Amino acid sequence: MSDGRILYALQDDACFIRLEGDIRYTESVSFDNFIDRLFDRERPSRVLIDLTAAELIDSTNLGLLAKIAKRLMSLRNDTATIFSTSEDINMLLESIGFDDVFNMVEDEKAPPTDMRELPGAPANRRAQGITMVEAHKELMELNEKNRDVFRNVVHMLEKDLDENVP
Repeated sequence: MSDGRILYALQDDACFIRLEGDIRYTESVSFDNFIDRLFDRERPSRVLIDLTAAELIDSTNLGLLAKIAKRLMSLRNDTATIFSTSEDINMLLESIGFDDVFNMVEDEKAPPTDMRELPGAPANRRAQGITMVEAHKELMELNEKNRDVFRNVVHMLEKDLDENVP
């Protein structure tokens, strides 16, 4: 597995996001901050997410993708699009209900050539823990099955945050 990178480009009223390699919770605080800035400042009318170079996406970052879907629907009453050619990733996305909240395209989308890498944000344990809890809550809100699957994860993360993270 290769280290993960998150790249983005803003063109006109669209945002392109590309996840590459092994996307783990260590990227989640900077990704979450980017999502908040994106919808608070840029307010895109379209969001296209390229997962064709992603090898693995952990549940925290899946929750952040769910946040994108929710924010775009709330802002523009529109659906974000995910491009993925990986059978394994597509099965994962469908298993958590992404096919209900995203346009899923099993095709390779050429991202803009001038994409910039999302800078890593120095995250303290508390910020990381809060992002992880909130991201998993986003997954829980997608459907009843996810609520059952991620309930214990959220409870464990909240407990760890309360007991062990100053």
